[in-house]
Amino acid sequence: MNRIKRGEGPWQAAASRDGMTTVLHISADGGKTWQRLDENLPPVRDIYDIEQAGGNLFCSCDTGVYRSSDWGKTWELVLPSDGEKPIELAVSGKVIYEIGRASCRE
Repeated sequence: MNRIKRGEGPWQAAASRDGMTTVLHISADGGKTWQRLDENLPPVRDIYDIEQAGGNLFCSCDTGVYRSSDWGKTWELVLPSDGEKPIELAVSGKVIYEIGRASCRE
């Protein structure tokens, strides 16, 4: 999957060189330069969403939802994944909401 739904933020995700994990970057200059945002985020296969609420960043990935209050220098797991469905995030002011998507099965 390796995608971030939100196109408004200054971040992007891409597969690592080994193709096994996803790396997260942020740009402060409109995409001219990029810095790693996931140095201390545990290895993840898929990043589903990233949102800012107040002074915190929230990253939803295959292992759960992580919070960073220092722009990605450190991350804390705040909601482990149930392994069943991706978690999308929504923000209203300084409040963040978790939106679980239903799994599709044929």
